Amino acid sequence: MPCRMWKTASPGLGLHDISRINALRRHRLISPSSLSYHKKLSCAHTRSHRQTMPSIDAQEAVLVGGRTYDVKTIALSDDVPRFKCLEPSEANFLYKQIFEEADYTQSGVSISPGDVIVDVGGNIGAFAVFTLLKNKGDISLYAFEPVPILAHICEANIELYKSKDTKSKVFTLGLTSPDKVGKVAFDFFPEYSLLSSAYDWDPSDRDAIAQKLLQFEGSNDPDRLQELRERVGQSLRKEVVEAELRTFASVRKELGLTRIDLLKIDVEKAEWDVVCGISDADWAMTRQVAIETHVIGDRVQQIKQLLQDKGFTRVHVGEIGTPKFLGFKYYNKLHPDEGVVPPAVLPSAEGAGLVCNIYATRD
Repeated sequence: MPCRMWKTASPGLGLHDISRINALRRHRLISPSSLSYHKKLSCAHTRSHRQTMPSIDAQEAVLVGGRTYDVKTIALSDDVPRFKCLEPSEANFLYKQIFEEADYTQSGVSISPGDVIVDVGGNIGAFAVFTLLKNKGDISLYAFEPVPILAHICEANIELYKSKDTKSKVFTLGLTSPDKVGKVAFDFFPEYSLLSSAYDWDPSDRDAIAQKLLQFEGSNDPDRLQELRERVGQSLRKEVVEAELRTFASVRKELGLTRIDLLKIDVEKAEWDVVCGISDADWAMTRQVAIETHVIGDRVQQIKQLLQDKGFTRVHVGEIGTPKFLGFKYYNKLHPDEGVVPPAVLPSAEGAGLVCNIYATRD
């Protein structure tokens, strides 16, 4: 059988070495000139990942919430030889974003054996699997995912990689502020589940993503921009599912947690609702935070200030950009080529289609 797993470029340079080198370079903590050897290996590794999407090893019809979904099993890498998903291209993107780009573990945020991790916006479990593999299963993991089929897949992927030391629970549940607790209509995008949200995606979001895609092409052609707007719109075919929302404070009390080593939040426009449902006692027991934040009004500054007020001494706001998945799906790369940044088509400084990550740690 032909091998469908990607290899690292050298036996001496593993997945996490490459991830760390790339993260350090992005934050300019090491200079490119000091990395000539590792740079060549990293580039070779990147090229090896720009091959065809992983093939489907198995497929099954899964009935969840009265709907049937085709759940695929694919091989993502030597580290992740089996992974369940709806869209292989989306799973492949998540692997690159989380395992290679270390999207949630930057700017001092780290994970160690024995940690207690709360994953708000668990999606299909890519971050959960990352934490399990990084710590050989020795973690306590609590994942929250309001879309039933995504929660089902998340739990299935955790089952594939947990060990006897793993303590885990997946909640088919969304988190929110005290005033929004209850049932809500939730937009689920089967082909682009990463954008599923209780909040509407409007034309400005579509336009921001289309403009970023045009940047991948190195173009400022208005006709091409319109084509991309239409293409993005077609990608956002949605189903409406009912989701239950609770505050984190109420769930944490039921679980009896006394510490949280990492709180990761990625909830597509609902991040402010989530943090408003976290009590002072919850914050006091939380050591690290990674939050994907949408650039809506002064939300980025609000969340940064809230984290500082809760005692986090180091709060870093990452680079503002657009959701990356469509760029990867269409062009098979996470970032536009260097030097290809047409000013005429860059997104404006505001708009819900723009996001950044905020990382917070304590001394």
